[in-house]
This record gives sequence, structure tokens and C-alpha cells, in this order.
Amino acid sequence: ISVVLAAFILQPLLTNWLLLDRKKNNNFPVTGRIFVKTIVTWTNIVSIALVMMITGTFIFIFFPVSKKKKQILFHKLFSLLCKGYIAFTFPVKRKLYNPYKENFRKPSVIISNHQSLIETPAFLRLYPKIIILTGNWIYKHPVFGPIARMAGYVNAESGLDPVLEKIREKVEEGYSILIFPEAHRSPDGNIQRFHRGAFYLSEKLMLDILPVLVYGSGDFLGKGLFWGRPGALYMRILPRIAYNDPDFGVTV
Repeated sequence: ISVVLAAFILQPLLTNWLLLDRKKNNNFPVTGRIFVKTIVTWTNIVSIALVMMITGTFIFIFFPVSKKKKQILFHKLFSLLCKGYIAFTFPVKRKLYNPYKENFRKPSVIISNHQSLIETPAFLRLYPKIIILTGNWIYKHPVFGPIARMAGYVNAESGLDPVLEKIREKVEEGYSILIFPEAHRSPDGNIQRFHRGAFYLSEKLMLDILPVLVYGSGDFLGKGLFWGRPGALYMRILPRIAYNDPDFGVTV
């Protein structure tokens, strides 16, 4: 009976789900390689989140040091795990182009195009002192919410002005601010309209804009996709733009 069920029910269901139905919707078929790669990728993401939540809770409750030092330790651990995750996910086709020798030690507003969730760990691996502006959906998430709060990420759901001083405090501690000006992941890889938040922060806090280009992340795990294709991750760090650089316009 089990053989009959597998041959006439389970196999057709899997074939339709992973191959035929996806072809009708113009999606790539889920091969064995893609199946394994996706399961491993999501397992690693959830595992890192759980490790950070548990370890972070231990650090913030039991370590006899100031909150600032606890956050620095938390960020260093998070950055190290993100570095390992990206190296494991993209073992061959992975390249960071940094022709201007950027070291991220001077705080800035980091901006980038946005194609995939993978870009968050891709940036956090570059330097521990990077914080992200988030919304309510992150802060209320049962797993990612505690991580965001322990890391000191800023909830800008109600706008930037109410949290401007909080952001300023993080900048004075040496943190850069990572913002995706498109606000949402691009569905097709094309860069969408930029919102003004990153440039507003740059002006108000007198921070350089640090542009970074990302390529390949959307092909690996694009917006709205669960199944990720084996792909590549390329990042190019462009030169800093001073907040008062007249070549990019003057505020009247």
C-alpha cells in the first residue's frame, strides 16, 4: 500500500508542486540541488536568529558590564555569524570590491539597492558597528524582534524626527546607519525610486553618504520567494559623498 501511495499520490503531488505548477506560473523548477540549498539556507537563518536571541539574552542579563559594552559584544558576535553565513551560502561566487579601501570606522549613512533578505547579513558582516532602521514588523516579530532591540536597531515606523536624537546617540558611539532607500525589495532587480529618509539623516546629522551596489542577491532569493537558486553575491563600495557636497545639489 505504501508503494502505491508513493507512486500514485505522493510522487504526482511533488511533481506538480515543485515542477509543473511552477512552470505554469513562469517560475524556475525546484531541482534537487535547489531543494537542498533552500532548506539549508533557511535552516541557517533560523539557527543564527535563535543563537543570537539566546546568547544575547545571556549577555544582557549576566555580563557585569555597561549596556554599551554589551551591545558592542553583541554586534561583534552577530557580525561574525553573518560573515560565516555569507561565506557558507556563497562559497565560490562571492566578491567584495572595495577600491577606495573603506573601513567603516567613520560613521556614515550606508545606502544600497535592495533585492533580497540576504543583503542584511551581507552588510552586517562588513563591520560590527552598523545599525539598521526597522519598522514595527521587525520589532513585533517573536524571533527577530528581541534581536533588533538588543542590537539597538531603531524603529522608525512613525518617521525619523521622533527617533532622530536616538540615532544621533548611536552615531556618536561610532555606529553607521544602514538604509535601503527604496524602502522595499525590488521585485525584478531594477532600482526603484529612492525615498528621502537617508538623505534627510545625512543632512541633519552631517554624515557622509556611503553608496554600495549589490548584484546577484535577487537571483538567489528574490522578493516573495521561498525557493532560492544557487547564485552569486557581488558588492561594490563606491566613494563617500559628503553631506554638503554641492555636486549633488544644494538645499535652498
